[in-house]
Amino acid sequence: LSVRNRLKLEQEAAIDFLRRTLKPTDRAAFYSFNHDVYLRQDLTDSLNALEAATRNLDARGATAIFDAAFIGARRLATEEGRRVIVIVSDGQNTVSKATRERALAEISR
Repeated sequence: LSVRNRLKLEQEAAIDFLRRTLKPTDRAAFYSFNHDVYLRQDLTDSLNALEAATRNLDARGATAIFDAAFIGARRLATEEGRRVIVIVSDGQNTVSKATRERALAEISR
């Protein structure tokens, strides 16, 4: 599959996951990442807003998986209720400032 076709498949899988998983009382945020991490949709209970953020995703550049996990975990640390981080990536970590261990420690808090 081409990167564009694979991205579309991953976007649809992420949207399907959100539709099936989120309860009416849940909120979710959407971040994208390449060499940096970007907040595309802050915490919301709006499935439409999350779907729009997911559909506007593009794939390019480096991969900062550990930074994305660290920042997502830090954002969720003060939230009540279920806390879940889902990462969809097309590659291995290549440029994170956070180490794997630091990201996992933040997630475990």
